[in-house]
Amino acid sequence: PYINQEFDSLDDVYNFYNWYALKKGFGTRKSSSNKSTITRDVLFKGFACDKEGFKKQDERDNVHRRRNTREGCMALIEIQMKKHEKWIVTKFVEEHSSRPSTL
Repeated sequence: PYINQEFDSLDDVYNFYNWYALKKGFGTRKSSSNKSTITRDVLFKGFACDKEGFKKQDERDNVHRRRNTREGCMALIEIQMKKHEKWIVTKFVEEHSSRPSTL
């Protein structure tokens, strides 16, 4: 992926980034989006590494019920609908942190 790369549809971007992530050794998830307030069409979409961000600690108890899967990875792609109905890559972060998960 690269900045200003064009795609015909949102599905094309999603499939391409999943393929790219698989080759690099990580999974993906949908991260953020913005819709038009008038038409409700998606105008902006982001896809990120499935280990992006950090989970909030539950302050009610210190019992770890699940494995921590969020490690702060910054790998992502953001796309925006531009004129001529094309999706354009507006942000791409290649760096993937591959720390092993802890229990």
